[in-house]
Amino acid sequence: MLVSIQILRAIAALLIVVLHAYISVVNRTGIVDPAYPRIEYGGFGVDIFFVISGFIMVVSSQRMFERPGAIGDFLARRVMRIVPLYWTATLAFAAAILAFSRSTELVTWSSLAHSLLFVPQDGTLGPIITVGWTLNYEMLFYVLFACALVLPRLYAVSAVTALLVALVLLDRAVSLPPPFSTWFEPIVLEFAFGMWIALMWRHGVKLGRLPRIALVAASFVAAGLLSWQVTPTGAERVLHWGIPAAILVAAAVLGPPIEAKGIVTRLFVYLGNASYSLYIMHLFAILAVRAMVMRIPGFEAFVPDWLYAVLIVVGSVAGSLLVYEAFEKPVHNRLMRWRKQRPAAREAALGVARD
Repeated sequence: MLVSIQILRAIAALLIVVLHAYISVVNRTGIVDPAYPRIEYGGFGVDIFFVISGFIMVVSSQRMFERPGAIGDFLARRVMRIVPLYWTATLAFAAAILAFSRSTELVTWSSLAHSLLFVPQDGTLGPIITVGWTLNYEMLFYVLFACALVLPRLYAVSAVTALLVALVLLDRAVSLPPPFSTWFEPIVLEFAFGMWIALMWRHGVKLGRLPRIALVAASFVAAGLLSWQVTPTGAERVLHWGIPAAILVAAAVLGPPIEAKGIVTRLFVYLGNASYSLYIMHLFAILAVRAMVMRIPGFEAFVPDWLYAVLIVVGSVAGSLLVYEAFEKPVHNRLMRWRKQRPAAREAALGVARD
């Protein structure tokens, strides 16, 4: 485990939670207060996640390249990591919408199937859990990366990078229909940034302490300044947020490893471990806080906007840690143990059959 990566995961997740807390405040008041900074900057957390994902896939798969059966093994691990929490949350969110909302436009058999299978719908309809849009890109990247595992590491990274670039250029040239027009957005190139950073890390590229600190500061400042007037989209997003995210990840990992010492560092590492739960489950915390504020007599008038946002962030963190400990981690560990036991059980069954 790279401590710096876990810290970045925590920061990325918190940026997204703060963004959605701000959006919830705006929805509550209907007013965009000019005194607030450009909190849309929190979307930068997604780009950090994508670069981290490309980095981790190369590092964690170092023993899989050119190995027989690596494709199935890799995809099984990714499914066990992503699917249980996301499917459970999606089904719970769909049930809540059907139970408490008179509108069924968001939850149809089609939208449910698209959400569970990580297939983007058209440009106006996203997954039932809105944050699931990033998982559509993640799963596409996992499939492409898995297929490349038949190659040596350098060739695999080069092939996936070339394919991502080709798919983006193809969509720009032909204007492909959904879901390909969504899958082939330029944001997928950020996975390639992470993969090449991983190769640099594997080859021992090191940066000095002061350059690393300067690059970390510069990446956050650049991402904020470049998106100050408008939230970037398309190719602009890759330039305004993707490149700063790559610089940030490179600065974090290309140097002496950080040790998990001190309360603050250990707290961020723990939150990084639970960042997937935080990312998926914080929307439930927003709904819970909104329901509490609206239903407790007099509470609506008592809670100012800043406290409402704080309640969302604190509730999101607390709830996600609970979900991580009670569901995500034990379910994932159980699935991993089950997968490791399958070959032994199969061999035992064959032995009994031969006897």
